Amino acid sequence: MKVGQMIARTSLPIVLLAAFCWGSPINAQQPVAPGPFKGNRDAGSWEITTAQKILPASDERTTTKGTIETKVLLDGWFIESEAKYGDQAVAKSIVTADRDLKEFKFWYFLAVNNVLTTTGKWDDATQTLTAAGSDAYGNSVFTSDHRVNDDKRELTLVIKTKDGVVLVDQKHTLDRKKTKSP
Repeated sequence: MKVGQMIARTSLPIVLLAAFCWGSPINAQQPVAPGPFKGNRDAGSWEITTAQKILPASDERTTTKGTIETKVLLDGWFIESEAKYGDQAVAKSIVTADRDLKEFKFWYFLAVNNVLTTTGKWDDATQTLTAAGSDAYGNSVFTSDHRVNDDKRELTLVIKTKDGVVLVDQKHTLDRKKTKSP
């Protein structure tokens, strides 16, 4: 299977899980333990709407809906997320923070045999986390996660070949699932 075909098949799984699981901005003044994600405000269930273009296969933007479950692990040192469209799990991600470098590190594991790795920084003024890295095929990956408020986020994912050709262009909206009152 060609790289472009593999990327096209991974379009839904890519789901920008990096952005789904970032925690509070890193504060160098925090104590070393527990982890930077202890009490993470993004843990829980999210509804995701994904609008995407998978190029060169299609110039048409399609929209899909799914869910993301996010939880804090290992005393707040890691966050794990799982994305599903329907009953099918399509991706998992893990994120951690390096307080010394003030960076977030992300690993995304996709159901169609692709792995994305990125490193990102938080911008407090814009309430946005941006990250860059690569996938298993050497393509460049760029993500942006803008926090609109504690219950809504807007995400972007772009994957380009080494020659600068856009393979994936995704826009995501995440809305926290409302819990039902008893």
